[in-house]
Amino acid sequence: MFVKTEYRGAQHSVASGLLRTLLAWCRAREVREIYLGTTAKFLAAHRFYEKNGFREVAAAALPKAFPVMSVDTKFYGFSV
Repeated sequence: MFVKTEYRGAQHSVASGLLRTLLAWCRAREVREIYLGTTAKFLAAHRFYEKNGFREVAAAALPKAFPVMSVDTKFYGFSV
């Protein structure tokens, strides 16, 4: 997910709100695991995911159907 630059940060809580909405949606539909890919350069994103309980996952451990984008070099998973 991407948040427009001027709405990023704890003072706006946009990313946190989006994540809460996603998790509520997943729980309502009994989705048990979430995976995501990102680039090594998005350090603020890494901190956000880790602060919210996501754990780094090796690419080899991703589900077979996971759509890896060419820019993705770092992966995270979350148990809902």
